Amino acid sequence: MVANKSLVDKMGWDFIVEFPFVPGCSLIDVHKSAAECKVQVKATRGRSKKIDISLSNLRRLATTPSPAFYVFIEFDGKEEAQRIYVLHVDESLAFKILKRVYKEIDAGNEDRLHKRKMTIRYSEEHRLESVSGKDLKDKLLGDIGGDFSAYVEKKKEYLQSAGFESGKVTIDFQTNGVESVKSLIEMSLGADREVDVDKITGFKKRFGYKEKDPMLDSQGGKLKMQDVKPAAQCRLVFKDKKIAPGFSFPCKFFTTPINQFVPDEMKAARVEGEFFEVFIYPHLGKANCSFSLDAEKFLSLSDLYSVLSVMQWVGEDGKLLYCDLVFDAESKMGFNVCGKEMGVSYLKEIEAVRKIISVVADFGLSSEVSARLVDLVEYKDHIIEFAEYWSGNDRDINVEFRLNDESLDIDAPVVCVLISTAPVGNYKLGAFYTLQGEACKKDNGVYALKDRRLVLEEKMAVKQGEAVKQEDLDEEKRRIEEKYHKQGCHVIVIE
Repeated sequence: MVANKSLVDKMGWDFIVEFPFVPGCSLIDVHKSAAECKVQVKATRGRSKKIDISLSNLRRLATTPSPAFYVFIEFDGKEEAQRIYVLHVDESLAFKILKRVYKEIDAGNEDRLHKRKMTIRYSEEHRLESVSGKDLKDKLLGDIGGDFSAYVEKKKEYLQSAGFESGKVTIDFQTNGVESVKSLIEMSLGADREVDVDKITGFKKRFGYKEKDPMLDSQGGKLKMQDVKPAAQCRLVFKDKKIAPGFSFPCKFFTTPINQFVPDEMKAARVEGEFFEVFIYPHLGKANCSFSLDAEKFLSLSDLYSVLSVMQWVGEDGKLLYCDLVFDAESKMGFNVCGKEMGVSYLKEIEAVRKIISVVADFGLSSEVSARLVDLVEYKDHIIEFAEYWSGNDRDINVEFRLNDESLDIDAPVVCVLISTAPVGNYKLGAFYTLQGEACKKDNGVYALKDRRLVLEEKMAVKQGEAVKQEDLDEEKRRIEEKYHKQGCHVIVIE
C-alpha cells in the first residue's frame, strides 16, 4: 500500500492510502477500482483510550464516500510505537458524528464546528496484533471488503438516509371535534380517510432536529396519509365456534402513535386483508368488521368459499364470531366480532362452491379453476345439480318412456344415456352418465325405471370460450350406446 500524506491538515485526514490492484483478477472484474481510504493518525503517550477531535474534522471523515479510519498510536513515553489501534468510521460512528453536527448547526454553531469537540473512544477490540505495516494493511482491507466500489455505493446510500429513521418531515396541525379525531386515528391506521384540519405547518427534519423555516404553511385544508406501513404481517382466523378450525386469511396489522395521546375509549388498532378490514377497540372490548368483495374478480374456489362463508356470518344479526390474530407460532391475540343484518344471503352460493370443490378435485383441476361471485349468483343452480349428479344422486332425474312396438321384450335392462354440464368460472365441466335399471310398466303404456342407479361414463372439461364440436359429443354417445347394446340392454339416448 502507498500512503500519500496531506501537506496541510485542514481536510480532516493525514493520508490517502492507496492499495494496488488485486493480481490475477478475471476479465469480468478488470474494471473494478483499486481500494483506497482516508486515514488520520493520532499519536498519544497516555493510555486513556480516548481523544477529543474537532467536529469539522470528524464531519469530513464521516461524509467522504471513501472508507475512513482513525489510527491511534500509543508510545508510552518511548521512541517506538508500542500499540496501534484502528477505528473504522463505520455507519454507527458516522451516525453519532452527524447527529452531533446537526445539533450544533441547529444551535447556530455551523461556523464554529472547528472549535467544537467530540470525544472519540477506542478499545482493545481495535488493537492490531502487532505493530506492523502488514497488520495495518490487513485491518484496513478487511473493513473495506473485497469490493471497493460496492463499499463506496453503500456508504453513499447510507449518507442519503441517515437521520431519517423517524421520518423526513414533521407536520403540525389542529383539528376539531370527536369525529375528526376518530377519522384521524383511522387514517393513521392506514384506512382511506381524510380529515379537515386548521393551521398546517410542515418542517423538514433530520436526526430529530427541525429546520427553522417551514416547508409548508397553510391556514387549513384536508389531511390524507398515503402508504402507511403496517406494524406486522399476520393471519386472521374467523370461527363461528370456539373449537372450529375456521377460515384463515393473510393480513396486515396496523397500530398508531396517536393512541398515546387520546382517551382509552378511542384507542384502536386495524387489521386489513384483501377482502376485509377490522377496527379493534381493546378498551371497549369490541371490534367492527366490514367485508368487500369485487363480484367480477376471479378467485380460487377455496378462497371464494372462505370469503363467502365469513361474509355470511358477518351478515347475520347477532352472530358471534371468534377471531384469532396470529402473528407467529407463539403469539396471537383473540377478540370477538358481532354480526349485523346485511339483508343479503349467500347460502345458496356457498352450497354451490362447497359441492363443486370436490368435483373439480376429481377432475384434477383444483389449481386451474377460478370463479367470480357473479358466476356463482347466475349459475349456482346448475352447479349444484351437476355436483349432485356427480355424487350419484339421481332423485331429480325423471325418466318415463313408451315402446314403439308393444310386442318388444322389455325384460332386458334399460340404459338411459344423458349428459350434464355446468359453467364453473373459467371452465365448463361436463359428464356423460347412464341411468340404469329395470322397466316398470305404469298406466297407459308408460314405463319408468325401478332399482335404478346413476353411472358415470365419461367426463369432459374445456376452458370458457373454447368450442366443443357436436360431432365429438355424438361420437361419445354412440360409443356408450354400442357398449350397452352389446350387453343386450335397451338403450335410450336422452337429448
